[in-house]
Parts: sequence; structure tokens; C-alpha cells
Amino acid sequence: MAPGDQLTRAQWIEIGQEAAKEFGIDKNQYISVLHKDTAQPHIHIVANRVGYDGRVASDSNSYARMAAFCRRMEKKYGLKQVLSPRRFLSEKEKQIPRQDLRKLRLKEKIVEALKEARDFAEFERRMKAQGYRIDKGPGIAFEDDKKVRINCGQTDI
Repeated sequence: MAPGDQLTRAQWIEIGQEAAKEFGIDKNQYISVLHKDTAQPHIHIVANRVGYDGRVASDSNSYARMAAFCRRMEKKYGLKQVLSPRRFLSEKEKQIPRQDLRKLRLKEKIVEALKEARDFAEFERRMKAQGYRIDKGPGIAFEDDKKVRINCGQTDI
């Protein structure tokens, strides 16, 4: 969900049930869990792909199907529309700048470390203290404590 958007518990339950129907697992064992551990509340659905009738639910094109499902739920519940994963966007939509909170946080940490560091070794120590590992090569990459890697080109950060 977009920052500022909210849903009731009942609405989250409805969305979980509709997602189960959308993916053909509504007659299977599944559980839907609401997570509020990030800035954007979200649900996780864990399901047995094999239904009680022995049929297997298809997971083909699941990312594209989930992106389309999310857009429909945003409209249904009057939420702000959030961009789909880039690979499912049209060429025009891919030109819209995306706000990536991880990159914004990383940029802040880099600027902070650069202001204080006298050399690369000190910069690297300061970034490590902030929870980032640095990979040097024909470019530079940062990996956070959750193993999320951000490769940086000249215009990325």
C-alpha cells in the first residue's frame, strides 16, 4: 500500500480471500498473514498448491497476475495506485521515477559517511558500521544486513 493508505481488518481478510480465489487456492489449505513490520502493511499468503480434490493450482505468471490483482484491489478499496514491478510496466510507465526507500536511505548513509571519511578505508568502515558491506569492482555495490544488494552506477545514487 502507498504511505497513508489504510484498510480495516475486515478489508484485509477480504483481500486475502479474493487473492486465494484469484490464484485458485481458495479450496486448498492456505493461510493469509498481515504484516505491519514495514512502512507499508502487506499480507503474505502461504498455500498448499495441491487442493483437497487433488488438483494443482497454477503458479504461471504469478508476478504479473499479482500485480494486476493489486491494481484491482487499489481501485476497489479507493487506495492510491502503486507502480507494479518494473518488468510489468509499459515503456511509458517505466519512465516514471520510482521512489525506492532503500536507495534513499543508502544515499543518506553514503553522504553522511563521505562527510566524515578521510579515505576509502574509513568510508568503508563507516558504511560497515551502518550495516552495509561494500563490493568494489568495475563499479561499486552495497549490500545491507538483509542481503539486499544495490549496484550503483553514476546516476543511481
